[in-house]
Amino acid sequence: MDLRRVVVIGGGPAGLFLARLIKLRQPDASVELYEHDGPDEAFGFGVVLSDHTLAGLRAADAATYQEIMAACVGWKDVRVAIGDHDFLFRNYPFTAISRHRLLRLLQNQAKAVGVRMTFGRRVTVTEFLDSPDAPDVIAVAEGVHSGSRTGLSARFGTNVEPSSGRYIWFGTRAPFGEMTFPFVATEHGGFAAHAYPYGDGMSTFIVEADVDSCLGAGMDVTRAGAPAPGETDETSRRILTEIFASHLQEHQLIGNNSRWGTFRVVRNERWSTGNVVLLGDAAHTAHFSVGSGTKLAMEDAITLAEALTTHESLDGALTAYAERRRPAVAVLQSWAQTSMRWWESFPRCLHMPPDQFALHFMTRIGAISYAGLRSRHADRMDDLEAAFVRREAIAGTPSSVPPTGVVDLAGKLGELTLVNRRVAVVSQSAGSGMAPLPEAYGLILFDASHLEPGDLEQLGDRVRASPSRFGLSLTIGDIARFTDLPTCRPDVVEVVVDRVDGCAAIKDLAAAVPAVLVGVDCPDADPWSDAGTALLDRCVELRDAGAAAVHLRHRDGGIDWPRMTAFADRVRTETRTPVLIDVPPTVDRQDRARTVHLGILSGRYDLAAWRLHL
Repeated sequence: MDLRRVVVIGGGPAGLFLARLIKLRQPDASVELYEHDGPDEAFGFGVVLSDHTLAGLRAADAATYQEIMAACVGWKDVRVAIGDHDFLFRNYPFTAISRHRLLRLLQNQAKAVGVRMTFGRRVTVTEFLDSPDAPDVIAVAEGVHSGSRTGLSARFGTNVEPSSGRYIWFGTRAPFGEMTFPFVATEHGGFAAHAYPYGDGMSTFIVEADVDSCLGAGMDVTRAGAPAPGETDETSRRILTEIFASHLQEHQLIGNNSRWGTFRVVRNERWSTGNVVLLGDAAHTAHFSVGSGTKLAMEDAITLAEALTTHESLDGALTAYAERRRPAVAVLQSWAQTSMRWWESFPRCLHMPPDQFALHFMTRIGAISYAGLRSRHADRMDDLEAAFVRREAIAGTPSSVPPTGVVDLAGKLGELTLVNRRVAVVSQSAGSGMAPLPEAYGLILFDASHLEPGDLEQLGDRVRASPSRFGLSLTIGDIARFTDLPTCRPDVVEVVVDRVDGCAAIKDLAAAVPAVLVGVDCPDADPWSDAGTALLDRCVELRDAGAAAVHLRHRDGGIDWPRMTAFADRVRTETRTPVLIDVPPTVDRQDRARTVHLGILSGRYDLAAWRLHL
């Protein structure tokens, strides 16, 4: 379509780049940009751009690409630092640039093609909609706190979800050669940072922590404790410089309007209404731990400019823009949501062995497989696996990683030793009492709802003739039927406590059998919701009653694997209780063993169960 007049509200990377691209493609169009801050009032330090973003930038605007690349710093590795331990993970290429320099560069590029820029003036969508010379399109690129979007929130279907954590953005002259994540445990709680170089001897240093840790360390992260607009929180700067002193190597943290903030996840059901369209943080946000808003903003600008200048109608252009960008944004937002939850709660993992903590961190969003990790840094994975075996080795059992992964390494359940960490949960049909037993499982757990008391002794003898341990899975109702459990001598008894209090039964059984499992159904809910917290509280009660481990059960195919893994992870790290997790049939059969291997290796669960029917 031929554009007559375009108005862009917001002079960040999204707005500036969009304005330039439209003017490049349609020089006769009037393109106006309005920014409420001055041209040099840039907060923050460095921002990150991915190789994918840079490739799109190069294709859309080679001149601007060359300018940006000349001002960038790149790296290929990620370093995780915890205590005195450093772990380098190779082949994660990214590029960073000073936010101030990027904005100045984009301003110059927009000016060079004739974009009319007005700084220091706050405008609203309404004043342009009501104008007799209304624009063909109004692009809203004001960022996460967009007033224009807020005024039309009902039309856009806006939802803004605040994180429970806090973050603060500093710079430093400390020499970071790659993306570095230092984690520090203090008496007040855990503190962590994202540090990376971006040019002129400077690095970004973003600190994350929870509210209680900040308050305990003497930093007021409440609104009442915020500095005046434009000022840096000097108290927090001094305290955090001390907390991260060993990582800063005697350098100071540097402020630039640095104050504690709450990350807000922005989602909109619709990205346009009439001739008003959202892009960048005004349309969507993704937690900075998986990339930057600048990356998404510039990708939006490229797609929107192309759509507006190639489609015949505005409706067609805005539809095409959303259809092309939404899938990619949705994937990144999903990863970012998972990563944000990890960062909100990372102190729960600080008790882990440092090498396992590093792997837990690197695999927090589930986007990279075991094969992917091996292809990037096989030596690091060899080291992590060797460390796991040394830590978990049981006297008299093999002390190297089996070809099928650590799931086939000997494990413990209470005081019992299992030949491997595989569990078969067996249900039997009537008349199948002499069916062949499953092989290669450390524990065979029979569903007692399909058994009679007279079956148990024979089953126990058959299992004990193999390397496997003999176990029974009982509901509270089953316990009343099986009054003579000691006679059949089960190694393990599982008490399934779905919607009932099993503490009394567990206490009784713990005195009679070597190990007691507690079986709980995985909730069909967000692992970080109240349902997740309720599950943790219940697991603590059951553990204290004598349960050696929690069996997180998959029921009726209704829970997906990532959600089950997240629940297992929370139970294991926050209650310090071993976890047996059901492996649902939806997990990729070809890579199932490696998926379970990575879950155990990274400390998300301890044993894996497969449901079998005889």
